[in-house]
Amino acid sequence: MPHKRRWAVVAAATVALVGASGIYLTTRPQDADPLSAEFVLGGGTATSGAGSRVEIKGTFSALAVDRHDRVSLFTYDGERTIMWQQAKSGQAKRVPIRGMGPEDAEQAAVTPDGSVYLATGDLWKVRSDGRAEKIVDTSKCGKSTPRATKLADFCMDEVTGVAVADDGTIYIGDRDRYSAANFVHAIQHDRISLVAGREAIGSESRRPDNPAVRRGYDPTKGTKATDVLVTDPLDAGLVATSDKDVYWKTGPSIVRINQDGTLSPIVAGRDPKKISDYDPYEDLGKPFTTTGRAVDSAVETLAGRSHRGDLVAAPGGGPLYYAAGPGVSGPAHDGPFRWGGDRSTSQQQILDKAQANTEAEERKVVYRVAGGNVTAVTGGVNAITASRSYLYLAIESNVTGPVDSAKNWQTAVLRIHMPEQ
Repeated sequence: MPHKRRWAVVAAATVALVGASGIYLTTRPQDADPLSAEFVLGGGTATSGAGSRVEIKGTFSALAVDRHDRVSLFTYDGERTIMWQQAKSGQAKRVPIRGMGPEDAEQAAVTPDGSVYLATGDLWKVRSDGRAEKIVDTSKCGKSTPRATKLADFCMDEVTGVAVADDGTIYIGDRDRYSAANFVHAIQHDRISLVAGREAIGSESRRPDNPAVRRGYDPTKGTKATDVLVTDPLDAGLVATSDKDVYWKTGPSIVRINQDGTLSPIVAGRDPKKISDYDPYEDLGKPFTTTGRAVDSAVETLAGRSHRGDLVAAPGGGPLYYAAGPGVSGPAHDGPFRWGGDRSTSQQQILDKAQANTEAEERKVVYRVAGGNVTAVTGGVNAITASRSYLYLAIESNVTGPVDSAKNWQTAVLRIHMPEQ
C-alpha cells in the first residue's frame, strides 16, 4: 500500500472537549486540573540522548509500546522510514528501516522479543535492528482464503489491524473486498486460524436487517464470533488484546471476542442520544468524566475516512481506549481539557505550531471504556497506545516551511498517567 500522507490534513496536538454530536473548543474555566502530559520521545533539539531531548524530524507513521513502557515510534523523514525507540532508561535509539518503503500503519504492536508488527494494508514485521519482512503480501493475492490453516496459503485483500497477545499469538484484522467481509485471524508461527467473521453467502444482504450483520454490531448472548457478517468497508478491522480477550472494531461498534468463541458487545450504538452532550459554556465536564453507557454509544467516523481510528486495550485487564472522529474543529489553549506539565522551549513550540493549524480531518478524539461506561479523555492526536500505567499520545507538527515536505515536520510522543478505573 503506498504512503497516503494527506499534506493538507494535519493531526495536531489540539485538546478538545467531546460531545455525542460534535467537538467543542474549551474556553473556560481554568479551575479544573489539566491532564499532565509529559514528553517522552521527541520534542527536543539534540540528535541523541534522552528521549524527550531528541529532535524527531518527519511525519508520523505508527506507534506502539510494550508492557515495560518501551515506546516504538515510526516516522517518515522524506527519504526513508525511521523507527525511534525509547527504552525504560529514557534513552532514545534511531533505527533506519531496511526493506520497507514509506508506509502509514493502521495499527502497530510489539512482540515479546521486541519486534514490531505493522498493519499497513500488508502485514510487516520489523525487527529491533530495523530489518523489515513482509509477512502477509496482499499484492500477490488472488482468491481470498479466509479459512486457510497454513500462513503460506493465506490470501486476503487488506490487513486492517494487528495486536499481539501475551503468549505471542498475532491477531490481525483483515478484509476481503470482493465479498465485502471483515475477519479476525490468529497467527502462530506458520499456522493461521479464523477467529471471527465469515463470508457472505450468495446474494445475502449486507444491510443491518440481516441478523448476521446486526449481531456483528450488537451481538446477543451466545453469538458465535464466526457466525457474524461484518461488512463495513472503511471503519471496521482494528483489533486489540488484553490478557486472553480480543477486541474487534466492527464499524461503529466494538465487540469482545470471548475465550469460548462468542461475542459480547462493548460499544454497541444502541442509543447514542443517551450519551451526555457537553455544552462548552454551561457544562464543561472534565477528562475521564462518565458521559454514558458504552453500549449506548457509537464510534464516530473520522472526517474524510482517511483512517480507521485507534483501538488499544491496557494490559492486565485494564480499560479499553479508542480514538475516533469526527475530528477536532479547532485548537484549545485553556479549559479543563488542556494539557498541563512542564515544557522546554522546543516542546512548547511543537504544541503551539500544532495548535495553530486548523485542518481537522485526522485529529482524533480519545475515549476510554471502563466499568461499562464511556468517557472523553482528550483530543487532537495522531495515534494512541497504552501500557499498564500510561496512555501514550503521538502528535506531529509542521514546525517550519511548506507542509508538503516531511522534513518540515516534527513528531513526538507524550504520555498521561491513567487514573484508577
